[in-house]
Amino acid sequence: MSNLKYRRDIDGLRAVAILPVLLFHAGISGFSGGFVGVDIFFVISGYLITSIIVREVTEGSFTYKDFWARRARRILPASVVMIIACLAAGWFLLAPNDYYDLGRSAREQAYFAANFFFWQESGYFDGPSELKPLLHMWSLAVEEQFYVVFPLIFLLAHKFIPRFKFLLLIAIFIASLTASILLIESSPSATFYLLHTRAWELLIGSLLAVAPVMTKKHNIVYELVSLISLAVITFCVVSYNEHTVFPGAAALLPTLATAAIIWANSYHNTLAKRFLSIQPMVWFGLISYSLYLWHWPLMAFTRYNAVEELLLIDKLMLVIASIALGYLSWRFIETPFRLRQLLATDKKILWAALAALIVIAIIGQQIRRTEGYPPRLPENARNFAIASEWEKYQKKCYKLKPEQVAAGEICRFGDEDQTKPELFFWGDSHAAAYLPAIKSKTEQHGILTLHASKSGCPTLLGGERPNDPSCAAFNKSMLKNLHNSGTKNVLLASRWSAYVYGEYENSNVAMLYSGSDKDKSVAEAKQIFSAHLTQLVTDLRAQGFSVWLAKQVPLQTVGEMYHELTIRAMKNLDTSSIGISLAQHSERQAFANSVLDGLAGEGVVILDPTSMLCVDDFCPAQRNGFSMYKDDNHLSVQGAESVQELFEPMFQSITETPKNNQ
Repeated sequence: MSNLKYRRDIDGLRAVAILPVLLFHAGISGFSGGFVGVDIFFVISGYLITSIIVREVTEGSFTYKDFWARRARRILPASVVMIIACLAAGWFLLAPNDYYDLGRSAREQAYFAANFFFWQESGYFDGPSELKPLLHMWSLAVEEQFYVVFPLIFLLAHKFIPRFKFLLLIAIFIASLTASILLIESSPSATFYLLHTRAWELLIGSLLAVAPVMTKKHNIVYELVSLISLAVITFCVVSYNEHTVFPGAAALLPTLATAAIIWANSYHNTLAKRFLSIQPMVWFGLISYSLYLWHWPLMAFTRYNAVEELLLIDKLMLVIASIALGYLSWRFIETPFRLRQLLATDKKILWAALAALIVIAIIGQQIRRTEGYPPRLPENARNFAIASEWEKYQKKCYKLKPEQVAAGEICRFGDEDQTKPELFFWGDSHAAAYLPAIKSKTEQHGILTLHASKSGCPTLLGGERPNDPSCAAFNKSMLKNLHNSGTKNVLLASRWSAYVYGEYENSNVAMLYSGSDKDKSVAEAKQIFSAHLTQLVTDLRAQGFSVWLAKQVPLQTVGEMYHELTIRAMKNLDTSSIGISLAQHSERQAFANSVLDGLAGEGVVILDPTSMLCVDDFCPAQRNGFSMYKDDNHLSVQGAESVQELFEPMFQSITETPKNNQ
């Protein structure tokens, strides 16, 4: 049913896509579901590009050279300028680790693989997405990957199974949609970022483009369909939020509604079509691509360098600035290339595109190779910035594969000449945070330590989080490894309070529960925590183990601590006041500490880092010009090294105990 005549209403529909995205990303209330604008773009793109492919394939004039020359002319000039501008701005504004990540993301987008990069980076310690200037490029990567594959499939189907090409597209659509629905719970990040679970959204537009043309007119139907579909999109924009399981089945509403609007407006000049065709809507539609490109980096850099929460006036100014940048990009970059005023021939645009992408890839790789080039920052800012990274052995030990842990292939530190380890160290990511201290003391005392940790997995056999079966498997494997190790000394460390109260202060979202997650409560979490930790320690003591329990470090209130301190140092602002009071720490840890203290006794020793991290009733985030924290709860390498002496009594006890009595 494709009609390649210019349609103002489709530009207006682009406005319906970009404006919610813009306002959602700016943090304007009332647009919590504005992210569906990207899905609207997918449908529009699928419809328009497939319409062109269908026409040219039917006429026998389709060539990949012409196709990619058009794509290059349409998407690359503005995106290349934007990426280079981001790399330049990052030199002055970003901490080394973040500039390193920016360089990597730019390099990956040069290969149209940014979606893979952000998927792989969306792990436990991934920084806030709103601070990543090129995060929005994932959607462009998905589109370009789609257009690498789709024309080939369509050409082959047209040649060998022309009567069934529509059915083939339907089959691929169903397969992709099914994958999106089935995988969204188990693999939400991959489902969000990758082509195989997003292709169906573009295919909705493709199917619309190849669908048979209706011969009968049903004007009242077209009016109703278009108006209801606009209402559906509005509903999604205002009612969807961060808790919506997305894409999956939830993405059907905005994508089908978009297709329905295009379909209805193809047959009748509906009220919705007339609204979408008014000049303001068309204008926003015309600049929508450039607006999409520039709004996100502007907002990301602004938030990155803000030391306070943005006010409403700040957000509105960001919206206005984004629109201005989008217009300038459309007027002076997009338009001259689109009208062939620059690089007029296909050969020139393709060679220029290739050269530009190679340059971006080289620059990105160089930034990666120099690890964000730390010397460009003042020394005090560099010292804070190094807290963003853990040591390689820390990352390795909390990312061990389940089969490695099950096979006993866990981390080893200290004297490798010893045949039997003398300490078994077990816990969640807070145990991994202590590793620099444990490793240093292990080597200092000349013993062998075994260790493995798993993020978000408390050492509570039988009391693990119900929504994480891998945690129970990890703990069982670790208990087996402990028994097989031959040592009689075990150190346990976890973010104890998080499993009772949730990750953040005052959240009261229990992570331990026995039934449905809808029925979980702090009271039940306390009971599970106390009972299972007590049982584990009791069992270990009955089996002759000496047990050390490390209490939790003070939790800070700033999410990315290295970032906060680095930015303050770059702006010559005070960093000494960043921290929490000892009273706040004590209150947050009161229950967990009472359980741990209640377990103290013969063969059970409690290790408390509080006195080493808090001075004069204050627990600072930095000391001597270095961040004690990687984020708001994990110690940095420097923070861990500062509490080494916390573990000295344990190591002395181990080394003073005759080995044949262990």
